[in-house]
Amino acid sequence: MAVMSTEAGQQGGVCEMTDEEKRERLLRTYRALCEENFKGVPEISSEELLQILTHPCADVRASVVLVDCRSEAEQSVSIFPGAVTMIEAEQNLEKYKQVELIPYCAIGRRSGFFTKKILERNLGIKIRNHVGGILDWSHVKGPLVDPNTQQEIQRVHAGGAYHLKHLPSFGNLEILLPQES
Repeated sequence: MAVMSTEAGQQGGVCEMTDEEKRERLLRTYRALCEENFKGVPEISSEELLQILTHPCADVRASVVLVDCRSEAEQSVSIFPGAVTMIEAEQNLEKYKQVELIPYCAIGRRSGFFTKKILERNLGIKIRNHVGGILDWSHVKGPLVDPNTQQEIQRVHAGGAYHLKHLPSFGNLEILLPQES
């Protein structure tokens, strides 16, 4: 995997866009994907999700289950705290009827398709797609954890070189990409 840091990325040259502009572009990209592929699915913003996950009441924090719809390679780098895989969620949907599922991926496309599929099955599952995925999560400085230890880390798999343009420039976020062959 290729590794870079947002801090190192800033030092090499002029930043063509502010982080706010990058986030706006990211959310426009998500909206276009949504409009084309899964219009009308319920959504949750990074800010709203962060409020739930950092709420002082444990019952509020336990009211959602995060579902990682990314590849194993992406998940091996970092996940949202307490996230389950898409496969685990699908195999245990009955278990999740008392909570709300929040699927996420890199930008929201794969999780949008997952959300749409679960809603079409009409199982009475509460579910909302995470707008902007892990890329937007990085903009609000949402916590990421090591999938094995659940220890907070500052590392993210960008999903692909195309997504680098959406990541924020601030902080010491370590960004991993698959090696090109």
